[in-house]
Amino acid sequence: MKTPRHEHPFLIWYAYLHKRRMASLSRKDLHLTDDAASRFAIGVEEDSSAKTPVLGVGVFDARAIKTIEWASAGIIVGHRNRDWIALAAKDIRPIDSTAPEPVPLRMWIPFPTGLFDAWLKTSPHKLELKRVKNGKGALPVFEKSPFLSVALQLKNNWGDLPG
Repeated sequence: MKTPRHEHPFLIWYAYLHKRRMASLSRKDLHLTDDAASRFAIGVEEDSSAKTPVLGVGVFDARAIKTIEWASAGIIVGHRNRDWIALAAKDIRPIDSTAPEPVPLRMWIPFPTGLFDAWLKTSPHKLELKRVKNGKGALPVFEKSPFLSVALQLKNNWGDLPG
């Protein structure tokens, strides 16, 4: 969904996180901190025989995440003593952008090491994103239908990862 830059929910969301030192941007990589990652949850699509991984996105955050046309995702294990989900977009320019070339973005979400080890054996081919309600002390409750499904790659070692 293309939105003018002055009202773009993703930019507002990033500014909120950045102001609280929960996110940083370097070239085409947006890195979330552990505090920011707590806004997400990991689950499994139980109705699927493939046991598809699900990234739960908080209700407030989902509005911003949905405004980017995410093209793919990667699960990266054991990088910088963390496991990661990286969402990748080929072009995040708003509709009123003056940038002549596409602007790619990868958003890196850290998770505890070992969380994705089971998927290394099954090699799922897609990641579903669903809105999730996360109450204090309660298990996350995922919506039934995903708002996005993207191609997924699993990596033990990426040569192009930032240092």
